[in-house]
Amino acid sequence: GVQQQQQPFRESSVKVKGVRQLLAAASASNLLHHLQDMAASPSAAAAAAGNLHCVLVAVDGSEESMNALRWALDNLRLSSRGEGEEPATLHVLHVQSPPSIAAGLNPGAIPFGGPSHVEVPAFAAAIEAHQRRISEAIITHAMQICAEKHVNAKSQVIVGDPKELICEVTASLQADLLVMGCRAFGPIKRMFLGSVSNYCINHVQCPVVVIKGTPQA
Repeated sequence: GVQQQQQPFRESSVKVKGVRQLLAAASASNLLHHLQDMAASPSAAAAAAGNLHCVLVAVDGSEESMNALRWALDNLRLSSRGEGEEPATLHVLHVQSPPSIAAGLNPGAIPFGGPSHVEVPAFAAAIEAHQRRISEAIITHAMQICAEKHVNAKSQVIVGDPKELICEVTASLQADLLVMGCRAFGPIKRMFLGSVSNYCINHVQCPVVVIKGTPQA
């Protein structure tokens, strides 16, 4: 009969692209207990055996992304298991979206009363400062989760398009694995909004694990 090709992004609690690479480095008993669907990518054909050397976890403040971090801490070899065994380096990345108000807004278009010389740059700066505080809170929370698991992690915050920058950082770090969360939108909402995780699955060259949340309409 005709074999159906598995898709790497279907409804499931855990998604894996490049499963052969991951199985070489993860705790198989824990991993297989959670996996409901697995798909190997052509990019994983040259899978390396042994421990992971670099794991990147992308967080955005959502519970799904923090669950993805917890999954990595619970299931991957991120701490030494024996003498002479080097743990993987864990990088936690948060991509802060740039404020849309800073993108070419004309003061004359502001929909509220007041003088025409409203200082839009100052308004944009206030929004950026607020976003920085949010980013700091997200990273602080993520680092606390790592500390609770006795895992040292490196953190990074950058500003820009999450889809593109997650892929760029994954490549620049030469990460062996990307782990991220995903809000489980329904098919209609996902069609219009797209998905950062789906984009990364199709553009990074390393295995990807996606931890999905409860489906939404």
